[in-house]
Amino acid sequence: LSEKMVQQFLEWVRTHYFLNTNLLNEQFINQLIIKSGQPEAKVRMLMDMIHEIKMGTAPTDDAYLYQLYTTIQQFYKNIY
Repeated sequence: LSEKMVQQFLEWVRTHYFLNTNLLNEQFINQLIIKSGQPEAKVRMLMDMIHEIKMGTAPTDDAYLYQLYTTIQQFYKNIY
């Protein structure tokens, strides 16, 4: 489920900010911070969570899943 949320979020980033999401490196993070206008700490926290999920090191409990969900939702809502 967390992988699905990450895929949907990255698709949203591609379509809204026209950013390549193949490499979620420092350059990508900086571009996302600039284009989204989101606070750097929020973007970095979300990218850290996404990295943990992609590496398979993220916790699999409901609390982590809820935190991922709410972090992504907050990112969407602050777009405007």
